[in-house]
Amino acid sequence: MKENATAAIVVNYNGGAANLACVESLLGQVDEIVVVDNGSSDGSLEMLQERFGDRARFMAMGKNVGLSLARNAGAFATSSSYLLFFDNDAVARAGMVAALQRVVEQHPEIGIVAPVVLDAHSPEIVQTTGLTIDRWGFPVDATTGVRVAELPAYDLRPAFFVQGCALMVRAALFSQLHGYDEGIFFGGEDVDICWRAWLAGSTVVSVRDAFCEHKGASTLGFDVRGSFYTPGLRGERYTTSTYRIANREANTFRMMLANLNRTNAAAYVLVFSPVLLLEAAAAFFTGRWSIANAYLATFGRIITQLPDTLRRRRSVQAKRCMPDSVVTRMWSRGYEKLAFLRRNGIPKVPAPR
Repeated sequence: MKENATAAIVVNYNGGAANLACVESLLGQVDEIVVVDNGSSDGSLEMLQERFGDRARFMAMGKNVGLSLARNAGAFATSSSYLLFFDNDAVARAGMVAALQRVVEQHPEIGIVAPVVLDAHSPEIVQTTGLTIDRWGFPVDATTGVRVAELPAYDLRPAFFVQGCALMVRAALFSQLHGYDEGIFFGGEDVDICWRAWLAGSTVVSVRDAFCEHKGASTLGFDVRGSFYTPGLRGERYTTSTYRIANREANTFRMMLANLNRTNAAAYVLVFSPVLLLEAAAAFFTGRWSIANAYLATFGRIITQLPDTLRRRRSVQAKRCMPDSVVTRMWSRGYEKLAFLRRNGIPKVPAPR
């Protein structure tokens, strides 16, 4: 293993020219850049190879294998001590990597760190710092949407999870956790790996003096205007997709069932179906039929994945060394999805392009 070295893993899927700014921002900050291409057809891989040549390593997966599997492939192809998973629609500000690496080198109890993530459309606005979830697995961050100048003062702030667009993890811990859950194709994989890091006895923190800028959702073929978690930031209505809704709900179920202890997992399963059916009914009776159908499609995904999810659960539970209380005390006690809808309105679902 390369001691005190950091490798950046960037996954690309038809990311276009945005990849260039991303990789450019990492040059000189990391010791190695590994670009994993998930079968792009827009010429972006060739564009990257022409621009950066031997200054980065390239792995062509040949098809879209999902974010988790691609990240794992890139991570296990390097021998650096620290792994920085960095989205191809993000740009690292100067000194970001050094600030993150300094924290993990000085604090052996910390396993995962992340910078303050700024909204690329309005860089004076915080997109996210450290996040948590509610009892249903819906994410929330109290600092989302505030101006950088108004961000509370802290050096390091423990977080239940940090956004995966810029996440640094010790390579030894990543190996211990067997990387990202490859059963999660896209969405929620950052929550899951941070959760398992806590259960393994490591701490997850947000670093106040490290920054990056992030667009968000470009891999899904549309652009989130404003913060991902507060999309109405500039008075624009939240735009999502049926794929994202069904994918989010199914991934959340998998993660909750796999990571909670027996008692808490049973309680979650008992209330999950009624709550999801109520949300589907609410969407239907307010005329959002595509959203209602997306909720119902979630059950098909869950049933199809259930055997693998149960295998995943056995693996996670066999490795845990911390009780649920270590993480659940960081969770929000509110119903954050409802609070989100009240704040931003019901999302629009445009027709597929």
